[in-house]
Amino acid sequence: MIQKSKKVIAAGILSTFIGSYALGVFAQAESSIQPASAKDKLEAYIKFTQILGVIENQYVDDVNTTALVDKALEGLLSNLDAHSTYMNRKDFKDLTVQTKGEFGGLGISIGMKEGALTVIAPLDGTPA
Repeated sequence: MIQKSKKVIAAGILSTFIGSYALGVFAQAESSIQPASAKDKLEAYIKFTQILGVIENQYVDDVNTTALVDKALEGLLSNLDAHSTYMNRKDFKDLTVQTKGEFGGLGISIGMKEGALTVIAPLDGTPA
């Protein structure tokens, strides 16, 4: 029984030590993240451009460069967090139209006034 207790205590101490060490390594890595220098950014841009050039010139099929760059930007932003996304021009234009603030179904134009959602005016040609 005493032997079993010693093993449990030893395992607990070992787990605490390993956990503390891992936490320290993680904290050190987080604190060592520095913004990229202009030189580092330029090297990254050159690398991206070179790889894109190789794909355009040597890939077995024709590629749509704009679509490839859009996908690369989507991947770049999706790796930041769950809420960061990239929208190409068409998607952004569609979103802008959808969120313009005019709702023909209701016949009103709405906006913010003194921090509250307010009916600004009725829309011409609608029942309102």
